[in-house]
Amino acid sequence: MSLKQRIRQQAGATIVEVLVAIALTGIILPTLATALVAAHAGKATTGQQLQAESLLREATEAVRSVREKGWSNVATDGTYHPTISGSAWTLSAGSETIGSLSRQVVISTPQRNTSGVIVASGGTNDPSTKHVVVTVSWTKPTISSISSDAYLTRWQNNAVWTQTTQADFDTALSQNNTETTLTGGGTVQLDSDGNPNWAIPKIAGSHNNTGNQDALDVYASGKNAFISDGTVMSIYDKTNPATPTLLGTFTAAGTINQVFVSGNYAYLATASNTAEVQIVDITNRAAPALASNVNLAGTGDGLAVTTYGNYAYVGRASSATIGSYEFQILDVTNHASPVVLGGVDYTGNINNIKINTDSGDYAYLATSVTSQELSIVSITNTTSPSTVGNFNAPGTATANDLGLDVIDLSTIYMGLTNNAGGAEVYAVNISNPVAPTQSASYEVGGTVNGVSVINGRVFLATAITNKQFIALNIGAG
Repeated sequence: MSLKQRIRQQAGATIVEVLVAIALTGIILPTLATALVAAHAGKATTGQQLQAESLLREATEAVRSVREKGWSNVATDGTYHPTISGSAWTLSAGSETIGSLSRQVVISTPQRNTSGVIVASGGTNDPSTKHVVVTVSWTKPTISSISSDAYLTRWQNNAVWTQTTQADFDTALSQNNTETTLTGGGTVQLDSDGNPNWAIPKIAGSHNNTGNQDALDVYASGKNAFISDGTVMSIYDKTNPATPTLLGTFTAAGTINQVFVSGNYAYLATASNTAEVQIVDITNRAAPALASNVNLAGTGDGLAVTTYGNYAYVGRASSATIGSYEFQILDVTNHASPVVLGGVDYTGNINNIKINTDSGDYAYLATSVTSQELSIVSITNTTSPSTVGNFNAPGTATANDLGLDVIDLSTIYMGLTNNAGGAEVYAVNISNPVAPTQSASYEVGGTVNGVSVINGRVFLATAITNKQFIALNIGAG
């Protein structure tokens, strides 16, 4: 090969190498540039992240410090940021900007359901708990943020304190050998009768209504007593039991079989065929006024009524009319215009109703059906309630009334008509609503018309000539 040919060959190889080098550079340089930019951005983000975490911890501890100085410092919901006042932390309104970072503290009041569990909505505001969310955010080189989420509660000297009055004590569920007075704006003291003896009950006071009509039912609420006297509901002030004072009366359309009071309304189960349930506004005790009448399907009398939340539960006399439910649910959110919802058919009377006030999931019915004197109904679905369990007492007696102690909701007490085949009083364990079981029984020797349970004792109203009132001791108290 000549020298000239070798020179040409080497020149061609050099051009190829140069082209390859240029191609590789075009591939590598963008990758290196991207890596350098990312590294630079990452360095900036890491620095902001560290500063943000420091600001987040600072704000979180500042809120706790402010809470410890007094609950009122965090009581108002809103958006805040921490600031130093003298040598202590305080909260100022609004968010703040620190360099390229923004920081805010959002305080809100959580809600709890009837079981005390915090829920997103549909519960009751908890005045002793605050939901605190601290957030630190930035926009460059990328949009990002970090936050902390905590619940703060009252403690130490932050506890709720409310001045009580006699009215507060009068609305209590029950009192045991005590009474309320106006002393000091409202105090509780030992019963002025001394030491009552349950074995020797005595009449504290009485009042004779006009006419000779028997009293059919009585409901005590706070310092008032509501008595069914035929078609008349009489309202008494029982602040002084020795001399109850008649405050006002209301005349219903039909005989009043049962009275139940909730807030400023009295619910009447009556024998009227066009107003089996009557709702009465008792805000003015001296002049109670009709809020509304409820005409239920069929002609079965209203025998029992109770309420829970925004619902009224009605028991009626047996009816063969289709859709004339013996157990009926009403929506009474608007007392002037209640809405009839679902119900359950029975082949007998529903004489009394009790509601599980712990959950509101079940209604307990005293029925005249001899194979299911106690019937348990699921009321979770108010438009379609359903029977889930029954208790059949020995014999063929019917249930007149039920007693449920608000302290022990696992046992219900049932009063029956004179029962040749068994007892007249049964304690039924209802812990399992699907399969209630007998806990105990008591032979009275005659019909039991009424049952009430208070402080470990069962009180019976009977048809027995020489013992119309009986008190049974079922526990300590």
